[in-house]
Amino acid sequence: MNIRKFVADRYGVELPDDIEFVERAGKIRVAKKGALDVAKELGAENNFILFARVDRDVKLTTNAMQIFLRDATKNVVVLRGGKVRDFVSGFDVVPDEVIECDGGYVVVRSDHDVLGCGFLKRSSDSWIVENLIPKSRRVRNLID
Repeated sequence: MNIRKFVADRYGVELPDDIEFVERAGKIRVAKKGALDVAKELGAENNFILFARVDRDVKLTTNAMQIFLRDATKNVVVLRGGKVRDFVSGFDVVPDEVIECDGGYVVVRSDHDVLGCGFLKRSSDSWIVENLIPKSRRVRNLID
């Protein structure tokens, strides 16, 4: 799979030239160019950042979205106010803004930060963002 083309087409982001990818067992990992060669010699290529999982669809990880998709221009939803709190706490939300979306996996962000990955779907007359933030990264006790 050409992950660079996928990210450019789906999210409108050109990934940096100084990174490379390795795909194994349905997982795509990312590293600085040259680092993978050294890691392969050491048998440690699974120690790099998990970029995406590939099954029927390609799902970028929360880390990948936060590192590489800050400037995404397509398939982005924006949350504001209490919806940000709800989303990072693990709840599904109705987005405040939908930017060039056709449903499926989307970048979820507030006005300033990438929060993670969501799955955008239609629910009667509105969009719903299904929360895909891993349980270990959800925030449970927010201070007002």
